[in-house]
Amino acid sequence: MFMLPRLLLPVAALAVLVPLTLVAQQPATPPTGAELDVAEPLIAPPGARLAPGSWSYRVMLSRGSNTIELARRTLTVGPSPADAATTLVVDETDSHGQVVADSMFISADGLSPLRRSATMGPLRIVLRFAADSVRGTMSAPGGDTLPVSLPVVPGLVASGGLLESLLTVVPLGEGWAGTAVQVAPGPNGTSLVPATIRILAADSVTVPAGTFAVWKAIVTTGGAEQWLWLDRATGRLVRSEMKPPQSSDIVYVSELTGATPKP
Repeated sequence: MFMLPRLLLPVAALAVLVPLTLVAQQPATPPTGAELDVAEPLIAPPGARLAPGSWSYRVMLSRGSNTIELARRTLTVGPSPADAATTLVVDETDSHGQVVADSMFISADGLSPLRRSATMGPLRIVLRFAADSVRGTMSAPGGDTLPVSLPVVPGLVASGGLLESLLTVVPLGEGWAGTAVQVAPGPNGTSLVPATIRILAADSVTVPAGTFAVWKAIVTTGGAEQWLWLDRATGRLVRSEMKPPQSSDIVYVSELTGATPKP
């Protein structure tokens, strides 16, 4: 049995506890040109609405024949308690008492991002989304508060949980591809991180929640890659795998353990 170094746990938690938090968290200028020409921006169809429910995952680290559980994650979608015209996407992960909580408010009809409030270890981020800009603050380690000001670009996705949810309302199929630009908080500020998502093939996968007919997909960001298995019936994430660029024998794995309503 191997031991995970103490300093790796918080870093690993922030990197993979939201499976679709994009795999490269390097600061990026607004993506243009070739970065966005390879596929259409990921945009919800007009009038799209998210199905309410709750999905639970376990997040693990595998190294050779050894596996340890890093965390448990729950993604919940439902109407906002304060406004029926707003949908609330709550993404919570508990890594041995260290909680990552990300609440995303979107329009119930059309799924446009409205505001985001997230706590990720020592980081707290509050964002508001307008037609042409994203503004807010990020409380960084040491007590400093940094302003956030970002442009709105095609395919902008406000959070990992929202990116995951948008895949349930687009017409996935073999050969489908889309681009997403995620708002990615980090220790040096908040940046835009572009990625391409491609469906590779039909597949089948077994996880604690059952056996699913899935689409196997790949997410690429720069030189990093993440693999997804998406339920063919609903588009929901069933399993994900990611290898850190700096390691050849470590794999982060997320698996669906249960859902309400049951899939």
